[in-house]
Amino acid sequence: ILKSGFPSAVFRLAGIYGPGRNRVRAILEGKMKIALSGIFMNRIHLHDIVRGLRLLLEKGKPGEIYLGADDLPCTQKEFYSWLYDKLSLSLPDTGSEIMAHGSNKRISNKKIKELGLKFRYPSYKEGYAALVEEALSQASEKGPPRSGDWIS
Repeated sequence: ILKSGFPSAVFRLAGIYGPGRNRVRAILEGKMKIALSGIFMNRIHLHDIVRGLRLLLEKGKPGEIYLGADDLPCTQKEFYSWLYDKLSLSLPDTGSEIMAHGSNKRISNKKIKELGLKFRYPSYKEGYAALVEEALSQASEKGPPRSGDWIS
């Protein structure tokens, strides 16, 4: 893209979450196996991606690469420990069967913030709070879980 001859910039995104991309529901439904490793994760909420794209269209410099990630990279273990605590669940024993995945990098959003991006969700803690509340509300509407419905 940058070598196309057209004025362009690149917006490389971290792991995307938000409406329609929610690990919480998968965890509550027992459909997701997690890795509790020391590998770092970077994330960005869908709403902040849209804000970043608007900003790049207005102020982005052609030929530049901007990284889209929130302010708080953390390890898989830190993230899932926080999330399971918010869900009032015990962390599963992952044993050695689940391989850690990811590139183990802490990326910087400094460049996009210098253009003026103000994050609505500066970290996964703010971003996932609403997703946790929504998932728990939906789960309670379905009634108590049956055996095997929840990871404990």
